[in-house]
Amino acid sequence: MRYVLGEYNETNSLKSRIIVSAGGAGSTFYISAFIQGGHAGGINGFPGSQYVYISSSGTLTNSTGANNILGGISGLADDKNSSSIINGSFGIGANPFETGYGSGGGGGYYGGGAGNSAVNTVGTGSGGSSFISGYKGCNAISEKYTLSNPIHTGKPEHYSGFVFANPIMKDGPTIKYIGNGQARITVLQNIFIREKSCNYYYTLNHLLFCIFIIFDVDLVK
Repeated sequence: MRYVLGEYNETNSLKSRIIVSAGGAGSTFYISAFIQGGHAGGINGFPGSQYVYISSSGTLTNSTGANNILGGISGLADDKNSSSIINGSFGIGANPFETGYGSGGGGGYYGGGAGNSAVNTVGTGSGGSSFISGYKGCNAISEKYTLSNPIHTGKPEHYSGFVFANPIMKDGPTIKYIGNGQARITVLQNIFIREKSCNYYYTLNHLLFCIFIIFDVDLVK
């Protein structure tokens, strides 16, 4: 949930996120074997997994899950150097360096690393991390945060002052849920704030319509 509009990867919009549900990484197949992607995390995403076809296979590091201050690290093959891979970053999961093998990292507050491949070995991506403003253990960004200077406050409250009351966070293995992501927000108090609403006026055949879109969620400021 973000309160600044923008493209999915626009930094100022990503900075405005006050609740983020992590995504699990992609799974894949290799030589008819199913390889499970890393599960979505709470504060910490889960690592990917690997399938080794034969014992004389190449070496591949496993992708590691994202957390609240760093993106997940992508898998690295023994015949590649670290500059050839892209790791997870703020709000974005990494893509594998070869589209035919491996899988992408899960999205989240920070995205997971990608699963890559080596000779006769294929890995999957890792899970992203979640964030809830006000949740104990979360590490919120500073208002001065930039991609080149990623400052965190060490506190769970978002710099906007929007804080969730009594939040509950559960990771992928705990939920064991299959389907689209879910979030449940309970309204504590109905407050109409004009400056945080969108007013649209339309005229049709000399009739005036006023449509109010109210962002009415369980926020405490």
